[in-house]
Amino acid sequence: MNTNPLDWETGVPLASGGSAEVVRAWCPSLGRDIAVKYLKAEDPGAIARLVREAETQKGLEHPHILRVHQTGVHLGRHYIAMDLVEGKPIDQALEGADQDARLAVFEQVLAAVALAHERGVTHRDLKPANILVEEADDGPHAWVMDFGLARQAGDATLTVTGHAIGTPGYMAPEQARGEKHIDARADIFALGVILYRLFTGSLPFDADTPVAMMLQAASGDIAPISGMRRHLPEGLVRIVAKCLEYRRTDRYDSARKLLADIHAFRTGQVLEARRIGRLYSLQRWSRRNPALALTGLAAIALVTASAAAALWSWQQSERDLATARGLIASAERVRSDWYIDQMRPPHDQAETRQQALATLDGLERETRRTGPHASAEVHSAMADLHYELGDYADALKLAESAWQAGLRQPATANRATRSLLRQYNEARIQRSLSVDPELLPELDHRARSDLLSDLAPYRDHLPAETDRLVRISLGEREGTALEWIEGIEPATPDDWDTLLILAQHQTAEAGLELMREQEKAAASIKRIDSALANLIDTARSSAAAHLARCQLAAVEANPLNTAYDPDTPGSRERIGHCGTGLAIRSEDANLLAAKAYWLWQTAKRKLRAREDYVHLLDEAIELAGRALKLAPDNHPARLALGTALQLKGRWAMGEGQPESEYLERALDVLQQAHEEFPGSVNIINNLAVTWTTIATSRNTRGNSIAGEAAHEEAIRWMQRAAAIRPDDRRLVHNAMATEIFLMYDRQERGLHRMSDHDRLDEGLEALIERYPDYATPYNSLALLWWGLAEFQQRGGEDPQPALARAENVLRRLLAFDPDHESGLVNLAGILRHQYRFSTPVRSERLERAADEAMAIYRRLERPEAERQEFGCLIAEILAARAHRQPPDQQSALLTEAERLSRTSDNIDWLKLECLVTRAEIAINMSRAVRDDPVIGRIWEEIATIMAERMPENAALIDAAARLAWSLNKSDLAAEWSAQAAAGNPQFPILSPAGADSAVPTP
Repeated sequence: MNTNPLDWETGVPLASGGSAEVVRAWCPSLGRDIAVKYLKAEDPGAIARLVREAETQKGLEHPHILRVHQTGVHLGRHYIAMDLVEGKPIDQALEGADQDARLAVFEQVLAAVALAHERGVTHRDLKPANILVEEADDGPHAWVMDFGLARQAGDATLTVTGHAIGTPGYMAPEQARGEKHIDARADIFALGVILYRLFTGSLPFDADTPVAMMLQAASGDIAPISGMRRHLPEGLVRIVAKCLEYRRTDRYDSARKLLADIHAFRTGQVLEARRIGRLYSLQRWSRRNPALALTGLAAIALVTASAAAALWSWQQSERDLATARGLIASAERVRSDWYIDQMRPPHDQAETRQQALATLDGLERETRRTGPHASAEVHSAMADLHYELGDYADALKLAESAWQAGLRQPATANRATRSLLRQYNEARIQRSLSVDPELLPELDHRARSDLLSDLAPYRDHLPAETDRLVRISLGEREGTALEWIEGIEPATPDDWDTLLILAQHQTAEAGLELMREQEKAAASIKRIDSALANLIDTARSSAAAHLARCQLAAVEANPLNTAYDPDTPGSRERIGHCGTGLAIRSEDANLLAAKAYWLWQTAKRKLRAREDYVHLLDEAIELAGRALKLAPDNHPARLALGTALQLKGRWAMGEGQPESEYLERALDVLQQAHEEFPGSVNIINNLAVTWTTIATSRNTRGNSIAGEAAHEEAIRWMQRAAAIRPDDRRLVHNAMATEIFLMYDRQERGLHRMSDHDRLDEGLEALIERYPDYATPYNSLALLWWGLAEFQQRGGEDPQPALARAENVLRRLLAFDPDHESGLVNLAGILRHQYRFSTPVRSERLERAADEAMAIYRRLERPEAERQEFGCLIAEILAARAHRQPPDQQSALLTEAERLSRTSDNIDWLKLECLVTRAEIAINMSRAVRDDPVIGRIWEEIATIMAERMPENAALIDAAARLAWSLNKSDLAAEWSAQAAAGNPQFPILSPAGADSAVPTP
């Protein structure tokens, strides 16, 4: 190569591409301007292509091939000096020209390429940008240039099997598939594309990304004949169709033959290109519809008449193998179509998927008529197609079948291994979404042992990349998955697959990391997500890619991730891919389950933040239910459904809606989850919480006996969980808290064992001492003493010491967490009872307690809520305050209390509390104003409830009895009072005088 200094002046930039730039310079020795092409970077591959371009073009002297004058190195950069062409790409230069003018210029191009073919040179990158047309004295003059990818006969350089060489949109199918042996017929395909573009203005592909065009070419999926006929004369349709044949043997074998047919067309002579009749159209149709072609009329279009006879003659193994090759080609075309479909903008893939499955059904039927070796070959191809469709279990089954039949090739081992890895990683992700973190290492260890056993037959036959994937998945190589993911440029489907397997693996790892290092896990999630976003830029309709991002969002929402915020832009973008994935593949159980998991976890966070969450639960229930219909063993879907139903049941109770259906379904689903993972404390805890919610529901509806039974069941589950993990403070606390609820139920029926109280008091104080910043035990201890105070009040004992103890515990909690909501609510409740139970005593301390309680309730009340949470509780304080006033000063307080205590305006959980308070209000009103119509309305409300269904709550029955006494309804009062005493002997049977003097009861 000439390294002498250049003999031309400094150039002026003309154009710049990906690897080179072109400058215009004056050459004194030639006496004219020339073009100098410089490399941008001194990459060895780029240098080799530049040298190839120069050497090839120098050896091709033709009036329509650009001349090269000199090559060398200038200022440290390799260059080519060549003629300067002041022209435009051929499609732009001929825009608006008539048919004959376009074909005349195209003949110039064909003459140049024909010379190259005759010299054994294949250009391999023919496209409009490499064919410039300039205006000369005798008319348009075409120049063919840029032979940097050209291949000469016997040349083995610059081509690696499996890598596509060329420009998407102009590559022949064999180029797009990365085949090694590319000849002049690849140039014919490109020339056919250029000819099509000259007359239509578009490419014969409908893909809208470069990779999609490449894969569409690989599958032979180009514009139909009917589309060509709308734009081209019949003769040109025949010529273009012959150029664009899928099989290279069906194309012109050189540019000279194509030139002859173009000339024949222009002069009205007979063409070599065959006429396009029904048989020809049928052949092309069969390539686009392989499933139908296999089962009916299109079979004749796949081969010639003699080959068709051989195809259906299954007597000899050679013919079986020939048939197998045809079937395999059908599977490969469908697989290429599937790749292309994934690169289109997000859309419903149901129809494309059904067509692919129909092809697989047809292939399976045909293989039953072949010998075992041929069947093995087809099963291997079918395994590949099932794999691309996401049917990994079916892919594994077919690959194993091929392997066992003797097809022990790397490709078969590769497919079986990747199918195993997909299923293994998916199972790990599912476990990370639904099983206790403490159980994951042991479960993963068992699954890894099973995987090792399953992989054993294939490991010695694996390609290097798949072997590396195996070693990463098995933990034999550490710290490489993320780096590998980030280094992948997802240009081909094989890249997509490797990236997705790595992403699955690393997502499962992030689930484990959340136990130990939240910040590291969060950083991993962002890095994985970034790589997946890069993949989705290409594979826009890949349901698997969207699933991977959706599962990342679900893993990120794990309760262990205390720093997680579902409303950050990154989190919202990740969860958005669940919806996109479902729009692509609506019946994907893993997508449905992952989104359902995210929804109920987010609903729990919204609930704690007192934000709207019910719509999230509804969607979680719907999606999880669909997932379980598709995959009954999908554990994340089962857990999401059970827990979402439990939360929906709790919400329904607060809204006065039927909750039993939700809670019963929750029990059934969670019990199934427990049977799957009996050691999962998370599931056991959710079962216990569900039983506790059922107990609350039963008690709210006055069924205290059934409520007590539900609490006993909840205690059994809580104690089982605490026994599995005795050092888990949450479980130890929950077991004691559930006992407190049961104790309260029994106290409501007049039953109490002080030994149980002392045991729980000691246990909770010990837990607080051990974990002084753990808020929940403070609340439970306060409730323990609060329940004792109510019991003592009904029994005629002084409740104030117990209430003072409860207040003290909550003040300790609020000292280190002043905004602890449940602590504030409970403090307000204790202050409320201190005030009520001291009626009619009056003191500044008690008034301050009442004011503080009302202030807390009013601060926590949500103004946008449809129903009040604390209206009845404030009304209770106002009623007690009215009881301290002279009769003529009670009216305003009682009127406000009545307004606040209306059951229709309050959450359903407080219905019993509201009714008791309303009875007290009416009793007080009857003392002050006997004929107030409000008294009559309250009486009708309570009397209706008592008549329609006698409640089991003794406090409500007693309040109704005392109201009846105050209104001189003695028969009902006596009946109800006796029933109250039967439910709780702490309520005495009242006389009219007793009713007048009775202290309001809780």
